[in-house]
Amino acid sequence: MEWLSTIAEQYGLFVVAVVYIIWDGREREGKYIKVIDKFGDSY
Repeated sequence: MEWLSTIAEQYGLFVVAVVYIIWDGREREGKYIKVIDKFGDSY
C-alpha cells in the first residue's frame, strides 16, 4: 500500500481515491468469479 502514498504525493488525493477504487474493484471481481465458477461446477 506504500504505492498509494507515492501517488498521493505526486498527483493528489483525488487520483489516489480513483486508483484505489479501481484496484479494489478488480480484487473483488476476481473473488466473485471464483465463487461463480465454484457453484457453476457443482451443477
